[in-house]
Amino acid sequence: MKDLTPLTNNILFVFDDEVKNGHFVEKRFSGIIVDIGKNHSYSAKYNRTGRVLSVGPQVNQVQVGDHIVIQNMMWSDKSLKHNGQQFWMTNEKYVIGKTC
Repeated sequence: MKDLTPLTNNILFVFDDEVKNGHFVEKRFSGIIVDIGKNHSYSAKYNRTGRVLSVGPQVNQVQVGDHIVIQNMMWSDKSLKHNGQQFWMTNEKYVIGKTC
């Protein structure tokens, strides 16, 4: 996302899990789709993964395109929309790993 750059050590990303109306929607191995809904205690228990779209100038260990693991509930409360794309923001200190 070249036309939107976060400041300092912030990261813009999209979740790997589907998000509808601000809630995670997960597909089980059986193919059943589960809408987590307003059950934030469920979401709070799990770290989430996402793909990095843009990084601030002080981000050192994450690059655009990386798949990251974000500490549970350490992302922006509301999604942001820019040019029709929905994304979230986190701080580099809440990235606890990268996936291959």
